[in-house]
Amino acid sequence: FMSAHFFVAKAGPFRSVALGDYSICMGQGLIQWQGYSPSKGADAIMIKKFSPVISAYRSAGECNFYRGAAMMLPVKGFTITGFFSFRRWDARAVFDSVTGAPMYVTSVSYSGLHRTASERAGRSLLNRISWGGCIQREVLGWKLGVNVVDHHQDIPIVPADEIQNLFYWRGKELHNISFDYAKTMENFHLFGELASSDGFSLAWIQGLLVSLGREAEISILYRNISDRKSTRLNSSHANISYAVF
Repeated sequence: FMSAHFFVAKAGPFRSVALGDYSICMGQGLIQWQGYSPSKGADAIMIKKFSPVISAYRSAGECNFYRGAAMMLPVKGFTITGFFSFRRWDARAVFDSVTGAPMYVTSVSYSGLHRTASERAGRSLLNRISWGGCIQREVLGWKLGVNVVDHHQDIPIVPADEIQNLFYWRGKELHNISFDYAKTMENFHLFGELASSDGFSLAWIQGLLVSLGREAEISILYRNISDRKSTRLNSSHANISYAVF
């Protein structure tokens, strides 16, 4: 596995530019998050995700990044970010018995291992184009953002008929959009994100951080994720909880 990147901050009119392998984090991760994701612990503030929108990819893993170009540009009070990626993914596929061509993919492999004949047959089998971006602005103390992510691939995903795949996305395309917000008011910090995928499956995350002094903090986190199921194998409907790549 080889990875390379070129990353520069504050280059002319651009706030940041990335070429090669990079990661994208938007909102609170309902539709897009490739950075560090903290878990619950003693620190109350850890319920909220923090990360730059664009980061150079420096990890050893072979999956959790995009490959292409991304840039962030301030324009008249707005901050506009856009990215484009093309990657080839390992996948487990069902092949046509006559032509030998892949008919559909049952799962995408994230291990990076090619030990067996089936793993080698699925190496770099799936071509996926991903693109999207976000527009951010601060209004009256509110930090607001609109995020969009689209994925297109050449072979449809048709997961195995198993309970853990009940709400997994199917088809060749996946479209996601979300709106995130945050505001600090004295000792209170309010944040959240509302997202939608194909078929109007909705997800909402709402958080509140309260500082009561040096020795006490309160954190409240509410999550509501749609359980809407895709009924057509050739559709791109998805449960939003599976929309992060």
